[in-house]
Amino acid sequence: MPETIACPACDHPQPLDLPTLVDVARTPAVRQAIARGRFMRTVCTRCAVDFGVERELLYIDAAHGWFIGAFPSTRRSQADALAQAISTALSELRAESADPGPGANLRARVVFGAEALREKVLCGLHGLDDRALEALKIGLILRSPALRRIADPALYLLELTGDDLLIACHLPGHPRPRITTIPRAAYDTCVAQEARWVAAYPALTTHPHVHFSQVQPARSEPH
Repeated sequence: MPETIACPACDHPQPLDLPTLVDVARTPAVRQAIARGRFMRTVCTRCAVDFGVERELLYIDAAHGWFIGAFPSTRRSQADALAQAISTALSELRAESADPGPGANLRARVVFGAEALREKVLCGLHGLDDRALEALKIGLILRSPALRRIADPALYLLELTGDDLLIACHLPGHPRPRITTIPRAAYDTCVAQEARWVAAYPALTTHPHVHFSQVQPARSEPH
């Protein structure tokens, strides 16, 4: 049942669906809503401001192997504790299931903010390894003096077009993100070199918060 949310611009009340659990097998339309950037978003009927709400959510997509705890961006400092909670929840799900099949391929992940959840959904839709994507982002940071000067850069997969991955880079003081294009061939090379970045950045494969910040500050490319 929709909740009533006040528009942040004019305070006009708006109805908005804010589920705490999404099983894509039962509600497949949610996956596409997230991919389009329209999940937990609405347009104010009074002032026409487009706004979104961040709420805690458990997102399960067995077809793409996701068991994701999605949390508001403000809770990122709690990443370790929340990652443990999500890992425990997945372990309990597997233990309670008489059929190990449904939970066997699920991967525990923790994300913070709508863009991070959307990125995981896009990875699933396009068959991308989210760990390799984060390794690519580390490479972007290392090669960009502007990004290296930022303590906590925000980089998200925006879309795949043709043979390119489009990465949105949010820079302080800039209202719109800078778009960086990565050829799909570069991603494929990164996947082929998995042993190198796993050795250099083991946190990308051992922690449910699969994010380049887990290995920051990165100072050199893996050898």
